Amino acid sequence: YAMMPFTTGLNLDPVDVGKSANAALQMWGNDAVLEGWMCVAVPCSSDKGDVEGEAGRIAELLSSDPVNIFKQWRCETVQAAEDFWAKSAIEMDDKLLENTWYETIHLRRCTYRADVIAPGLALPSTVQDYSMWQGD
Repeated sequence: YAMMPFTTGLNLDPVDVGKSANAALQMWGNDAVLEGWMCVAVPCSSDKGDVEGEAGRIAELLSSDPVNIFKQWRCETVQAAEDFWAKSAIEMDDKLLENTWYETIHLRRCTYRADVIAPGLALPSTVQDYSMWQGD
């Protein structure tokens, strides 16, 4: 896989993290730029055309109108999360059991559908972290 950050109105500089397996970027603007957008694409070897093919497709797509594409992707992501949790949400007095439900449904969505990763959880999980950026 590769991590490909895209920004509008902001500058990115790589940060030297030594010989660790981690990566870091410094994001900054200037007096004329007080806001912007950032999107991090993660093309994978399982994507059509491998990492390089997907990376090229994403770069080409974002070359014309990145702000509106970022807005569209954000809306689609929020809608997908709302749809998923609207069908799966529960509330009960026993918080341990409620949290176990959410952890289990998240794990099942991650493991039973190869084409999707469930929306993130803001609670402890028994699932091993699958991302190099520790889910941040």
